[in-house]
Amino acid sequence: MTATDDSGIENDSSTVLRYPSAARKYTAADVALYVVVVEGTECGKRIEIGLVPISVGRHSDNYFALADPFVSGRHCVIMFENGQIWVSDLSSSNGTFIDGQRVQQRAVWPAAATLQVGNQMLRREYHRREDVKRSDELAKDLRHAARYVRTLLPQPLRSGAQRGTGRRHFRLFLAERRALCLLSIGREWSRRRGGTSFHLGV
Repeated sequence: MTATDDSGIENDSSTVLRYPSAARKYTAADVALYVVVVEGTECGKRIEIGLVPISVGRHSDNYFALADPFVSGRHCVIMFENGQIWVSDLSSSNGTFIDGQRVQQRAVWPAAATLQVGNQMLRREYHRREDVKRSDELAKDLRHAARYVRTLLPQPLRSGAQRGTGRRHFRLFLAERRALCLLSIGREWSRRRGGTSFHLGV
């Protein structure tokens, strides 16, 4: 969106992003480009794309570590260069793919394309940094809640009839209901507060 100065001349010195459901405005500085795992065992994991190249691989010392046996220790590198996002394969065992096409050494990652690394499907998404922070805080709270719920679960039953089995089953039922309630509240909060994403070409 272009801005108009006092002289009436249009300029593109500022960018305004609008939410469809609200009249609030956000500048480009409020929004960042992220690599997000949208499918796979690491679904939901993300990292912001900046000026530093992002190493992707199974080893924990990568900037973006993916716990997937089909991902090589040093699998690929994602970088921002000359206004585009590039992906370089590091001679990985199972290859790096963009929309099903294997990356031969180096290729541009288009805005709407899916990047496959092992069994993980990655997409480029724009998110407000504030929403990402809130989502991370929610995920942390849910992990704490899950640990608390596990402390309420009864010990596994041994074979054969046990005295108090009915009470144990009832405790298990209550714990499961609490867990489902917490997860439902968390998902709804995330949907309302941090679910908006932008898909803009870079």
